[in-house]
Amino acid sequence: MKAQGHLWANAALAIAALSVDPIGLGGLAVRARAGPVRKRCLKALTESLPLPIKRLHPSIDDTALFGGVDIAASLGQKHVIRTPGILAYPAALFLPMAERTPHGLAARLSQALDRGADHCVIALDEGADPEEHLPDALLDRLGLHIDLETIGLSDALEIDVKPDLLAEARDLLPHIKVPSDVPSQMVRVASELGISSLRAPLFALRLARVSAALMGEQQITESDLHLAVELGLAPKATVFPAPPSETPAEDTTQKENGQQGPENETHLVPDDVLLEAARAILPANLLEHLVSQKPAQHKSGLGGAGAAKRGNRRGRPLPSRPGKINAA
Repeated sequence: MKAQGHLWANAALAIAALSVDPIGLGGLAVRARAGPVRKRCLKALTESLPLPIKRLHPSIDDTALFGGVDIAASLGQKHVIRTPGILAYPAALFLPMAERTPHGLAARLSQALDRGADHCVIALDEGADPEEHLPDALLDRLGLHIDLETIGLSDALEIDVKPDLLAEARDLLPHIKVPSDVPSQMVRVASELGISSLRAPLFALRLARVSAALMGEQQITESDLHLAVELGLAPKATVFPAPPSETPAEDTTQKENGQQGPENETHLVPDDVLLEAARAILPANLLEHLVSQKPAQHKSGLGGAGAAKRGNRRGRPLPSRPGKINAA
């Protein structure tokens, strides 16, 4: 795994990328417990995001989200008066204790992101238990994931927010050119990392464009693709990619003869190089880490909200027995 300084630098880049394109990237999942490192991360987010910040709670109800009828005002005005909810206005939705988010709330937030509304979600995963994590439906719709658990305070330097640079990147973003082979390459790399969702390569492609805009470039470059893989694809990997195999002799002969098939097209950067970037940032014990995060399976007969609790007595109940009548 790479050094903590590199991980913090990637976290700073993720914050800058979300500040440039919060709607297109969907949001950011931050895994970190409360502390000075997370505090510095959230401080940079609040200073750089172009959207107003609204804080949610895992137990928030539908009326607060979507709005409802103001009964007192309706009775006074003698007609229905509706109050708007949080989702009625563009906002960056901060979700603390995201590992406790009910599936119903995750579905509602996912639906809001799918509609293309002017929202992004910053999910703060504070779970100390590996079995606690953000619901997959919402996690899949967040283009950026960072883990601050292993970063010390000495490595978490203050992030210098530059509003002028972010504004220039937002203006440049629609004009970034994408090489024709890059979208299919992102899909192939995602497949090699065991990612089945098509949202991940789409987010990675968008992240590469944002990276180019931050650098003031007109077209995606190799460094932009590296960043897209490290920040957009590697955190969602479910398998550790195999090391590159040697090129077969017949492929070498084709290259010497100047013949290139569809699989041997010249790319901006080879797939193996991007997969190596992912391998470098992935933990060596990825498989054990993924297994530990799987939710515990409920035993038969114990699941469900209305399941009855078993008593602490075993065996057959004793029959009734004659007893002594107490004297009055």
